Amino acid sequence: MFAIYFENNVAIAFSVKNFATNLGIVAGTAWSTSLCINVKIYIIFGLLLSSMVAYAAAERLHQVRQSKTKTKSASWRPDGETNLSVSAG
Repeated sequence: MFAIYFENNVAIAFSVKNFATNLGIVAGTAWSTSLCINVKIYIIFGLLLSSMVAYAAAERLHQVRQSKTKTKSASWRPDGETNLSVSAG
């Protein structure tokens, strides 16, 4: 997923992914003894729901940007033709 969204900055994207993963591990370890099980379940469930919403929003935004890029590449040329290439065969 990171390589698709950040095609030009793959190294930075994977660094951010690893940072977020490690931050989650540290947070989970930090609250492991101070919170009861019910609170932990609610926190994890809330994080799951928010990450699902964020993922859906990122997918939709990526699709919209790709469709805009495709329509720009299929735009009008000065000779009156479009940039769409259709093979006859």
